[in-house]
Amino acid sequence: LILPSPTSMIDSVDSLFGEYHFISALGLTSFLVILVPILGFLCCYTTKYWAAKLFLNFDMHPTLYFSFRFFSYFFLLLFMVYWFRSSPIAELVFLMIVAGLEQKIYLSELVRKINPNYFQTLSSLDVSEKKIIGGVYSKLMKPYFFEKLHRLFLAAWGWALVYEYISGSFGIGNLMRKAILYNDLSTIALLVVI
Repeated sequence: LILPSPTSMIDSVDSLFGEYHFISALGLTSFLVILVPILGFLCCYTTKYWAAKLFLNFDMHPTLYFSFRFFSYFFLLLFMVYWFRSSPIAELVFLMIVAGLEQKIYLSELVRKINPNYFQTLSSLDVSEKKIIGGVYSKLMKPYFFEKLHRLFLAAWGWALVYEYISGSFGIGNLMRKAILYNDLSTIALLVVI
């Protein structure tokens, strides 16, 4: 493995910003990655009763969880790239699906930790199931969601880079693809450093 010298990396800064259009690629990828968790949270918040009910019924064995999580995302990615090519809307939809499934997986961990006495106590006081699930469980889920938000951002960044790399759509992943095609090791190293 031959690493580029620091001087060649400094020389490639000009081509990174000029030929590769780094700022606009970073802007598009960042916009999509930041937009996805915000939209996911808003969707869960506005449909908190149905989202909480879905999370309560969502249970997956840990060995199935690993294979489902990564392989299904990759096959979904290939399907989206095949049908929609390099559309940023398709990338946004793909990232929304990934973020939604990640939120379900994170919050299903929380549901297992919630004390069932909350539900039993409130149901004995004749509180409706909709108020219990929409009120108690959604209030308990909100801090847990924000605690796991950094993992959601990392997952969104990773899958956005992979989607852009495979589809060739405009973004940081496509810059990596072009740099690999041109054998531009200094630009690859510079992108990794940035």
